[in-house]
Amino acid sequence: MANKCGACGRFASTNESVKCTKCSVSFHKQCVKISNDARTQKWQCRECKPKAPGASAATVCTPSPEGSSGTDTEFTDARIESADRGRCENADLTTDIKFIREQLSNILREMTCFRQEILKINKNLGDLSNRVGDVEKRIEVLEQRTSDTNVSSVASNLEESVTELRCQLNDRDQALFLTDVEITGVEETKGENLLSIVSLIATKIGVSLEERDVVSAMRTGVRRPHDNLTGAIKQRPRPLVVRLARRAVRDQLLKAARVRRGADTAGVIVGSEPRTFYINERLTYNNKQLFYKVRDAGRRKGWRYMWTRDGYIYARRDSESPRYRVRTDADINKIFGL
Repeated sequence: MANKCGACGRFASTNESVKCTKCSVSFHKQCVKISNDARTQKWQCRECKPKAPGASAATVCTPSPEGSSGTDTEFTDARIESADRGRCENADLTTDIKFIREQLSNILREMTCFRQEILKINKNLGDLSNRVGDVEKRIEVLEQRTSDTNVSSVASNLEESVTELRCQLNDRDQALFLTDVEITGVEETKGENLLSIVSLIATKIGVSLEERDVVSAMRTGVRRPHDNLTGAIKQRPRPLVVRLARRAVRDQLLKAARVRRGADTAGVIVGSEPRTFYINERLTYNNKQLFYKVRDAGRRKGWRYMWTRDGYIYARRDSESPRYRVRTDADINKIFGL
């Protein structure tokens, strides 16, 4: 730790000071007029030098009768020492003020840099806040889209599932009609014998039906009023549904009906006007409605072939085009481009 200078009273480091070998008091080298390169191993201060052995008492204490020069020398040395101490103090104060000014200038520059850095940080924080706000808005939009997509996806999946279940149920119902045929265009009369009519129609198209081949025969649909005089139905007759014992018999009947297309009921019903009859597969209500829509769309689009086979509905533009199976209304829009 630095000691205080015995001349100026300020602190002095070891390199800048010299210590008296007798009183151990430190002095600035500048205060005692010692150069920095001088050797000061056995140096003594002014107060300790007169007390050294060999010094004259008269020189120290008694003035000469003529006004000894020793006393003047001491006073002169004291004045020089006081002047040197003042100059040392002024020099140190100037150095300290200069150093303080330099430090203040450095502090001002650092404060300016700090202010600029703070301004940059504030600007960056503002930009970052804006970006965070934009990201949050985008996330909200994406979440909303995801939510809407999920809801619509779930709804779409449910609709597809319901449609598929309906198609499966319709296919099962249609499977129950694999041995049935539907005859349309046959006049309906009161008290008619349906089994006899079916047998005569089959004979008309070249198919011989035995009694064991027919399981049942009946009219389907809402019963219509009869003419009281003739017993005939005034409106369009209801279709005649025939259930056969074997599928092979049904296929034979349908094939013969396609070959003899345009046959009429002449000789089948006595006293009635001949009408053209048609024999087709029996379809479920849903398939009937769907087949009607397919035929209507095909006519409008110029398609040549629309038919049913084993309860399935098919369509083909021409003989060289592929065939399409129609199961739902959506298939109609997709196939015919509606």
